[in-house]
Amino acid sequence: MKTDQYGRVCDKAGCVVSKVAFVRGLFLLLTLVLGTGCARPAKTSLQTSTRILFGSPCSGNYELYTMRPDGSDLVQITNLETDDREPDWSPDNSQIVFRSNRNEGGTNPEGEFEIFTMQADGSNVRQLTRNGCDDRHPFFSADGKKVYFVSMTAEDKFQLFSIAIESGELKQVTHLEGGAKMPSTSKDGSWLLFQTDGGPATNNTQEIYKMRPDGSELTRLTNNDAHDKVPQFSPDGTYITFQSKRDGDYEIYRMKADGTEQARLTHVEGKEKRTSWSPDGEKIVFQSTRTGHWEIYTMNPDGSDQKQITSGDCNSHMPKWSGYLRHQ
Repeated sequence: MKTDQYGRVCDKAGCVVSKVAFVRGLFLLLTLVLGTGCARPAKTSLQTSTRILFGSPCSGNYELYTMRPDGSDLVQITNLETDDREPDWSPDNSQIVFRSNRNEGGTNPEGEFEIFTMQADGSNVRQLTRNGCDDRHPFFSADGKKVYFVSMTAEDKFQLFSIAIESGELKQVTHLEGGAKMPSTSKDGSWLLFQTDGGPATNNTQEIYKMRPDGSELTRLTNNDAHDKVPQFSPDGTYITFQSKRDGDYEIYRMKADGTEQARLTHVEGKEKRTSWSPDGEKIVFQSTRTGHWEIYTMNPDGSDQKQITSGDCNSHMPKWSGYLRHQ
């Protein structure tokens, strides 16, 4: 027997691949696949690679906490005798923005709700606004360079503002007759969502709109006689979840990004509010009073597989799902 130029062992009956050649070829194939990025990585686990951020008054005043998506590994990240509320993650999950009436360093002597940022572990707290107004509903821009929030204007209307984190430059984004509340952004930053705060244009009902960050392409997405509130984009921008009172009590609904195909997701006694999507778009976290007070739940995007993940004698509010974290 002899070996030919292809590494096959040959005799009078023919040629076959030798074990050495087979192993060598398999190694080269794996090297090629891995080198070209064609190998499919194992699916990232939501349970081990993400956290849910929320607020609770369990300690006597509102503080901020994080936990795993099943409710385990609870960590308190603020601890003052003031209220910290409405938290949200930065795009890279390294920071948290929130509203607070704290007065650290004498920067908020009137105890008004102002906008603050901090590291995800609660360190390095920084106050962004100092306007003495009622500032609410903060969230980071998609590039992480600005924070959007709403604030009361001289016309006694809440309007949407932005503030640059580095320079502190403040801009008023909306000038709507009905005002604006509960804003959020698409993951790519191409759209802003918000609810109007009533007004003649909507017959004094709260309705949902979207627009470009520069204020253009203002589009009304809901139109009925009940309040529609707190819109949130899915990670891919295909769907929007929101809460509505159209069926008698606040329940969670889902619609396409253009406002079509509106469908109810929850059907229980009690109020259902404040949705946030997991980074893979396969789960939604929300809060509900179905047990008699506010607790946090998760469910699939079609409303199935609803699971309670907090429990206790006090309320849990305002859940926000992180993106994939680097270290867990």
